[in-house]
Amino acid sequence: MAPREMPKVSELRAYKNAVAGHAGTLSDANGDLFIKPCVQAEINFYQRVFQGDHAALASIIPLYMGELSLTETTDAAAAAVAAAGGVVSADVQQAIAGLDTQTTQQEQRPAPSLPATTSPATSTTVAGPTAASQTAPAPPDNVTWIPRGNASINSDRAVVLDNATQGYKKPNIMDVKLGRRLWGDSAPLQKRQRMDDVSAKTTHATYGFRISGMRVYQGDAAAAAAQDPTSDGAGYRIYDKDYGRIEVNDSNVVDAFRTFLFNEAAGVDDAHGRAVAEAFKAELERVRDVLESEHTRMYSSSLLFVYEGDGATLQAAIAEGNARATAREARQRERQQRELNLSPTPIRVVEAESACEEPQTSTTVVSLLDAEAADAAVDVDQRSRSRREVLGKAADRSSSRTDSGIVIDEDEMEDHLTVDVRNLTEADFSFGDDVVGIIGTDDYDDDDDDDDASDTGSDSDGESKSPPIFGLRLIDFANAKFVSPAEGPDENNIAGVRSLIAIFDELTK
Repeated sequence: MAPREMPKVSELRAYKNAVAGHAGTLSDANGDLFIKPCVQAEINFYQRVFQGDHAALASIIPLYMGELSLTETTDAAAAAVAAAGGVVSADVQQAIAGLDTQTTQQEQRPAPSLPATTSPATSTTVAGPTAASQTAPAPPDNVTWIPRGNASINSDRAVVLDNATQGYKKPNIMDVKLGRRLWGDSAPLQKRQRMDDVSAKTTHATYGFRISGMRVYQGDAAAAAAQDPTSDGAGYRIYDKDYGRIEVNDSNVVDAFRTFLFNEAAGVDDAHGRAVAEAFKAELERVRDVLESEHTRMYSSSLLFVYEGDGATLQAAIAEGNARATAREARQRERQQRELNLSPTPIRVVEAESACEEPQTSTTVVSLLDAEAADAAVDVDQRSRSRREVLGKAADRSSSRTDSGIVIDEDEMEDHLTVDVRNLTEADFSFGDDVVGIIGTDDYDDDDDDDDASDTGSDSDGESKSPPIFGLRLIDFANAKFVSPAEGPDENNIAGVRSLIAIFDELTK
């Protein structure tokens, strides 16, 4: 990956698409980078995933670019960012530190002290937020936990990631927190009790997840304001953390997801909504498969759902994907004919009353997501091809998936292919003319000349990148760690993913 210039001092800005209380986050002017203040444990987790043998896990989380210091003028971590494709200069780090100082001054203040009380014979001085806290008993572990609320995290370190919302015209965003247990091993008793109470009173208890926040485009600012006076003024209706804690319950949780996916006012009709739901369902199945293959514990992690919320843009992206798929399918057939030394007219050879048909292109019809999830049964004569590319349109409908973006050995392709979706563009998956799903087909390319074309904004055929349609990423790893194989996969999170799969399956009908 070629080095890239990092933003100028004057170009840094606060991240505008934050949901679920992710305060204090930053972005560059182009919106390519997402800079998140975090604890060192989260940085360590990203480093282990991307530097270790965890390609499948890396494919379902944001692309890790490195880390930055929010206070130092120089930082050795800049070298790590440069190695990952960015060059971090000292002035950029100073600018980030300046922004952090301006926007998060509250976090620099000392934590509030415990309420000060005097003997019963004298008056009581209340230093805490409520009088009730004056008589609160000391926690058994003698650690008083003060909720951070919506304030940004008190840390001088930040993780640099790719921006999951970049490229969308009007990204609809939903944060879904996973698990029934929400606290990490080092959490004080008060935090454990508070988080257990939240879990017991919300959909965490039954479904293993909770909607933490949403931003849903309403078509225009006036429409959003009419529905919600607290909308952001840019046409989005905002659903804050109280939505998932107070308004959403076991009886209406499916309707909450319908609110996210189906929005006639913004031009996202039922057909498109069902296709997006099918896409997310297939990608959720891939997330489940990855988590079942790993030995991790991730407490209070989330799934970030993003899709194009402007109906006209969504339909245009789908049409573009269909056109690209048709052209690529034609090129694929020509390539196969050249490699098999076939004439344009199929040649039939008859032996012992059996006909050996002309090898056919392996095709796949997938819901909006299946092409990105990618994972396929391919013809035996194609298994030696190590690099595959999701194309788009196909002629038939099968249940197979397609692989893309990662080198696969022949033996590894037999049952389950691992896909690096960082190199995929969701718009390469295309709806059929009746808008019932996204259609994909297998392809391969022996030419290595264009392998880095995606870094220049083009695909392997020299075309510019298609606009994105949807994306799903696992995020938030402050309380994440790897465990021994004997401890097994993370059932706390997987249970929530399974519930989401069932809900999105219902939304496809």
